[in-house]
Order: sequence, then structure tokens, then C-alpha cells
Amino acid sequence: MFAGALLGDMPHYLDHLAPLCALMEWPLFISEPSIADAARHYYPDLTVLESSVLPKWVVTCEPQILFQRRVPQFKGKTLWLPHGNSDKGWKIPIFDALGTDEPLLIYGQQMRQRCQERPHAIIGNFRKQYYEMHRPFYRQLTRAELPIDDIAPVLYAPTWVDPEGNGTFWSDVKSVLQTIPTQTTLWIRPHPNMVKTDEHRLLALTGPLKARLLPEFPPVYPVLEYATAYIGDMSSVGYDFLAFDRPLFFPRQAALPLHQAITSIERKALYAEAFAEVSVHTMRDRICALVE
Repeated sequence: MFAGALLGDMPHYLDHLAPLCALMEWPLFISEPSIADAARHYYPDLTVLESSVLPKWVVTCEPQILFQRRVPQFKGKTLWLPHGNSDKGWKIPIFDALGTDEPLLIYGQQMRQRCQERPHAIIGNFRKQYYEMHRPFYRQLTRAELPIDDIAPVLYAPTWVDPEGNGTFWSDVKSVLQTIPTQTTLWIRPHPNMVKTDEHRLLALTGPLKARLLPEFPPVYPVLEYATAYIGDMSSVGYDFLAFDRPLFFPRQAALPLHQAITSIERKALYAEAFAEVSVHTMRDRICALVE
């Protein structure tokens, strides 16, 4: 009855659809062979299908109007899983602008305030749940693929230059590199869309400086576990990092909820607002109730 669908060259959707599908025991249809290979490597209990008929209900990180443009022959229904919780959408109210009654899968009360009266199910921080259930697997994987022996790594993971113009990486990266203390290492985790378009420029950043361009590693929570602090902008990774209650820094401070979460109390309160506590069993029940 249900399946996930990641169609096209959209690697930034993988760490949202894969954990949810694995937890719900749904297959995930992936059209790009390289993304399918990554899914099998980084999500051990996920069923990956590269060709098959889509079922009646498909979970996608694209809203229905965009998904049907990609698959015009699809006659089923979609559940929209927005890829991450962030402060984006304030310039273009995304949930309202698309103007459909498509059901949404959302993380918590903060998203609920934005989706207004649209049908939705609150499913909590399922990515963190998935990571915690597979922590031994990911610790082994990070030891093999990430520079986890670096001293006090600080994660720099801003967003890309999206239609709202939220990306700040190329305007801020030089000043970030100059201000990092000598006793720390800067881990640069660029948005996958930046890797596709600016890989050569990104590789030139590290050089002799105490900075590392992290290799492809789609699951975000295993990376965040090792970071002592986070530097970013409007990326949803900042909200993910709230789970660890560690400092967040923003080169361009703005009057946004995440940017104002300075103290431990503020970080914990914002995390609770952004991500509800939902068990896997309750998550499954809520999704089934949403489509009845």
C-alpha cells in the first residue's frame, strides 16, 4: 500500500526518505543508480527497488504537483514529507503557495503552525530514532569513512542558494575559515546541490588550512554526534543539531527562531517545539489514520 519514491538526481532527499521507509518497513524506489547504491550502503535494513510499479500511496519529498510532473503516468496519491525542518519558507510560504490538500508528514508543532488546516500527521524526529537504533552500525561506519580523530571538530553545514536566496556559503566561507580557533578543525559539509555544481571550488578550500571537506556521508546524525559546535545559516541541519544541545553560530545573525536559541534552555525548548516525541508504533498508526 505504501512506498517511498526518490526519482531523479536528488541525493539530499535520501536521508529523509530512507530512515522513514526503513522504520515503516516500506520499500524505497530510487531511479538513480548512484543514489540507490548509497541507500544500500548507509541504511542497512532498507529495501531498495530500482524498477517496479508504484503502489497506491507514495511518500515523496516533492509536493504532489512536482512529483506528477516527474511521473505523469502516476495515478495514485502522495504523502508529502518536507525534507527537514528549518526557518525557510518565510519569504515564500511554501505550504500555502502550492495550494493543494495533499496530506503532509511533519515533525512537530513548529511545522504544524505553518501547515494551517491542511491534513497532516506529526511523526516526530524519525531520523534521530533510526540513528539511535543503529548506533553501533554507524559508529563502525564513521570510523571507516570520517576523520573522527580530529580534535574538537566544528561542523560548517550551510544550505545551498535555493529559490529564496538562503545560501550564504560562498559569501561567508572565507571569514569562517579565518575565525576558526587553531585548536579546532572545521568540518565542511556542503549541501549536495553545491557538490554537484561547485565541487572544484569546494576542493580548493581546504589546502593548508585546518579544514576538511567531508566525504559523501548522507546520514546527518552520525556526523553531528562528533561535532562540538555548528556553524550555518538557514539549513535544516541546524535544527537537527539542537538534539545534542551544543553551541550554534551564525555568521549572519537574523531574527529567526534557530538563530535566537543561544542558551541550553532555549535550544532544548526549540527542539521540543520542532520535533515531537513519537514512537514508531504511533507513527505508523498516525500515517494509516491520515490516509483512511
